[in-house]
Amino acid sequence: MTDKDALHAHLEDARTRTWQLIAGLDDEAIQEAVTDYLSPPVWDLGHIANFEELWLVQRILECSELHQGYNDIYNAFKHPRAERPKLHLLDREGVRTYMEEVRARSRKVLDSIDLDGCQDFVQGGFVHTMIALHEEQHQETLLQTIAMQGAKDRYTLPNVRRLPEPEPVNPGWCHVPAGPFTMGTAQRPGVYDNEAPAHEVHVDAFDMATYPVTTGEFLAFVEGGGYEDRSHWSEAGQTWLDETDHHAPLYWRRLDGVWHRVGYGCEVPIVQYPEEILSHVSYFEAEAFASWSGARLPTEAEWEKAARWSPEGTRPLPWGDRAPDTDRANIDQLAFTTSRIGTFPDGASAVGCQHLIGDVWEWTSSGFEAYPGFEPFPYKEYSDVFFGGDYRVLRGGSWATRAGCATATFRNWDHPYRRQIMSGVRLAR
Repeated sequence: MTDKDALHAHLEDARTRTWQLIAGLDDEAIQEAVTDYLSPPVWDLGHIANFEELWLVQRILECSELHQGYNDIYNAFKHPRAERPKLHLLDREGVRTYMEEVRARSRKVLDSIDLDGCQDFVQGGFVHTMIALHEEQHQETLLQTIAMQGAKDRYTLPNVRRLPEPEPVNPGWCHVPAGPFTMGTAQRPGVYDNEAPAHEVHVDAFDMATYPVTTGEFLAFVEGGGYEDRSHWSEAGQTWLDETDHHAPLYWRRLDGVWHRVGYGCEVPIVQYPEEILSHVSYFEAEAFASWSGARLPTEAEWEKAARWSPEGTRPLPWGDRAPDTDRANIDQLAFTTSRIGTFPDGASAVGCQHLIGDVWEWTSSGFEAYPGFEPFPYKEYSDVFFGGDYRVLRGGSWATRAGCATATFRNWDHPYRRQIMSGVRLAR
């Protein structure tokens, strides 16, 4: 039998964290869209509630919406992000009331149904786990919005978790031998459809950098004319540079002649912590830095093999079977920054790569495509509509990722020009 108490606990833990993160937003900030590709926080909150209502109340009970029009307002596919600020959105108190109303209803539904004798998408707690993970993914999106507002000193941080001091490091390369490995995983609660099915993939021998690229390493690229030397940029990357005139990662500012990382109310000189892991770069920047370094970005299959392969077989996570936690990775949001390389040696993979889980989503050179034998579940719009196009896959999770999505099979994707995500670089050759 599926453990209903565990499902209740996961849903409540996700909601507690949502309240914790938005508590520091003032009334103006919670209503504001800081860019046309991020929603006003109140829309995200309403969407979290409506998505829960849709799946845990309406579809299980086959009933209509609690409030007429909410299914329309909070439909992510009907209303693009740029359009959402113009909708008639709930305010802070209104959206909290709606979220609590939906949660009270979904609790009663969960208590009353047979999870193992219900609709296929409910069995085993699949959809309840999906709803908790969905809320946790939106927390990361909220943190992207807060990062932009935090630069204006408009956000009060919750209790920040201190990161451990790093151990001495020896940057270099880890060899990954040629041969097959099992990529992906079986469809089950906690797994999104694009991660499945598990399938065997042959990968040629390659080397993967032991650590992600640091701010100090990228500073050398910036100050060495990396943005001006177009020889390392793809044609699409050069077009992006011409259109944006960027000369450094997002949230880097030159103050009194010194580059600083700015965010969440702080200004940190890059030279103070050059071993800090780089964040907020586009695929184009990652690709150019890799070329400048005499290397390249890994493919998605290479990344996953470096994370999961071992002489004994394919591991679920780089370090083995133990679930992701803050002893092995910088995850779970409350550090509010990346760590310094060498901080989590216990999180190393079998080949020796560290920081594969957490800190930053790592760009790969692969487009977002379906695995062989892919079947959409429980709804087509999560993955199927995004396959193809210009999307590039990112792997590994970030400091802003909760443990449920900080896995070695989770596939993130975004446009190559996006930088608001907590995205970084790992080199391959």
